[in-house]
Formats: sequence, structure tokens, C-alpha cells
Amino acid sequence: GTIHEVYSGGDVYLNLGTLSGVLPTPWISLPISNSNSASLGVSASPLSGLSVLASEGATVTNDGSVTENGQTMTQYTVTADTSQVRHLITSNATKLPSWMSAAASKFSSGTVVETVDVDAAGRLGYLDAKINETVAGASVGVNVAETVTGYGVPVNVAAPPSSQVTSITSLSQLSGL
Repeated sequence: GTIHEVYSGGDVYLNLGTLSGVLPTPWISLPISNSNSASLGVSASPLSGLSVLASEGATVTNDGSVTENGQTMTQYTVTADTSQVRHLITSNATKLPSWMSAAASKFSSGTVVETVDVDAAGRLGYLDAKINETVAGASVGVNVAETVTGYGVPVNVAAPPSSQVTSITSLSQLSGL
């Protein structure tokens, strides 16, 4: 299904599409403003993020040039096996928001493979991730693909109404994470 994301005021809001029917509200909020995102491989600069991941043990390879939406980009593949993923999680647990740290403690992953395309200005153009994981004993396969376009184009972004949002902290307390 389709997941809708809104970034506003230090939070990420997610509407999980068909999965939203099992939640108390259509949207969940994830606070990201208090995490040290650059140290987790998330950065305003994809190349800095790739460098951090490589320094933490992930394999990062330059696969050469590709064309995305008519634009030439450099494609990288990031691979982290089970032990590298576990190391990334445990070594950065204190940098995570508490709700994420609690969820991460119940997370077990197989190999994670990401494809990352970066344009000539160093901006993210495309991301594809394939993850097989076990969460609280259940096996889950996650495939994520994201294309980023329209840099510099003005947009109007608003968080969903609070009556339609449940915080991830509330959800994790309900689920026992």
C-alpha cells in the first residue's frame, strides 16, 4: 500500500494507508527533532550519510552513473548484514528517541540492501531499500522506494489535525514496546 508522510515541526507524520484501519487514528507521529540523525546515517547530505554508514561497518559501493527522471546521478549500493545492522542499532541506541530505542531492542534484521542515487549537487534523487526483519517474533519484509524531485519548488505543508494523530509513544505503550 501507499504510505503518506508529512515532515513538520520536528515530527514525521505517517498515514499507513490500509494499515491505518488497525490504529486508533489515521496518522501516527514520530518525533525526530531530539535524535542525532547525522550519527545514524541520516543527513541533509546523502554522501555524509553514506560515509557514516561505511564507518559503522556497512559496505558502500559506487555503482557508477544512472539516469533518474532525465537527470544523471551517481548510484551507490549499501549493504549491511545481520551483525552490522545489530551493531548500528546498539551502538547508536543512546542517540535515538526513547520510543525508537525501545522498538529497536525488539528488532532483528537480515541483510539490508539499499540503492541510493545522488545528483551532481549532492542531493538525494532516489532511494530503494529492501529489508527482511523479525519484530517481536514476527517475520516482516519491507520494501521502500522513494524518488525525490522538485528541489527549490515552494510547497505548503501542514501537519494533520491533532484529533487524527496518535503519537508513536502512545502506540508503543499500548503494544508493550
